[in-house]
Amino acid sequence: MDEILYEVTNGVGVLMINRPEARNAFNWQAQARFAAVVDEAAADDDLRVLIITAVGERVFASGGDL
Repeated sequence: MDEILYEVTNGVGVLMINRPEARNAFNWQAQARFAAVVDEAAADDDLRVLIITAVGERVFASGGDL
């Protein structure tokens, strides 16, 4: 399962943290992918907005996965 999902439609990027089983806590892989996606979005001249959200209903992100 991908820990970070990213898609762009009509200039709107959506980055989703996808670790609901861990309350979307960041592990090293998720942190690295998150940073890579943000860098990719920053370099995209066609992107107008980046929405950061998470999978699941209980929490957005609970912090770092120790």
